[in-house]
Amino acid sequence: MLKDKSRGFTVHGLEGLLTTFGQCCNPLPGDKVTGYITKGRGITIHKLNCPNLRTTDPGHLVEILWEDNNEKWHTVKVEIHTMDKKGVLAEISTILSSLDINIIEAHIKSLNDMTSKLNFLIEVRDTLHLQKAMKQLKNVQHLINIRRVMG
Repeated sequence: MLKDKSRGFTVHGLEGLLTTFGQCCNPLPGDKVTGYITKGRGITIHKLNCPNLRTTDPGHLVEILWEDNNEKWHTVKVEIHTMDKKGVLAEISTILSSLDINIIEAHIKSLNDMTSKLNFLIEVRDTLHLQKAMKQLKNVQHLINIRRVMG
């Protein structure tokens, strides 16, 4: 069994292989995941519902378990659709900051229908941390929709 404390997970049955996270589904601690063994690239960790796993050989899959005491930060993409009103970005930033979430990148675009799309790359500890943030963000006054973006 390979324990990778720096990444916060355990790979059952294999040791010493390079491990990477799938950019297609961007798994976080707490997501249900599996590992896919590739020739020359080690194990790529994917969410169980990742579309890229649909056409893979099940014989190349390995069990992955998240460690309980994972203190590593993970990036995740979040898309927020709001009414285009003053102060919305400040309110979102305040909520994220209050939850100890760092904004790595932000793209904000006002649309012709008086709404805005806000795309963020943020750092969270795990899915519970992300869920807490999304729950609080749903209270933003002019919010239309919020979703986690895969890949």
